[in-house]
Amino acid sequence: MVDRRQQFGKTGESIAARFLRKMGYRILEQNYRTVLGEIDIIARDRDTLVFVEVKARTSWRYGNPKSAVTPRKQRKISMVALHYLKSTAQSRVKARFDVVVSNPPYIPSGQIDGLQPEIVRYEPRAALDGGPDGLDCLALIIGAAPAFLSPGGAVFLEIGHDQFSAVQRLATESGAYRDVACRQDYSGMDRVACLVRH
Repeated sequence: MVDRRQQFGKTGESIAARFLRKMGYRILEQNYRTVLGEIDIIARDRDTLVFVEVKARTSWRYGNPKSAVTPRKQRKISMVALHYLKSTAQSRVKARFDVVVSNPPYIPSGQIDGLQPEIVRYEPRAALDGGPDGLDCLALIIGAAPAFLSPGGAVFLEIGHDQFSAVQRLATESGAYRDVACRQDYSGMDRVACLVRH
């Protein structure tokens, strides 16, 4: 039986796979498992194999998503990727690893006290407060992410339901992204901004 945490992870992987397909990637494997471990998505971007680790978080209570991709996890992903390359006779193919995920604070400071009690009570303010307009951390990440992304690499940002146009403007002004798209949550509200580096 799949618990809620596993289901949430599967949903994150499904969103990532749909986005990669939209960007022209061909999905070769999802949840590729060996005795060494698992890789969430293996895809082809033109002549390059891309190994994708998807990390989704509903909050920062257990740390940010990036912190979950520890050096130990990176070594494990590398071992599984090598196994895949050898078992499919592709050891000379170009390959890359892309992981940029974010669940930044994006709530405007003035709106925090009006949130549901279970959010305000259990989340540290730093995990919620995105500054006066909610864009402080989003703007920082949008500006800094291209330095860490390979060409064609993507950053996924959780956003407020009314922030996509501002995120789109920031991404366009940076000149670093070739595509900016938005995905909705289950209630049909804008929730994840997907930015792809030139």
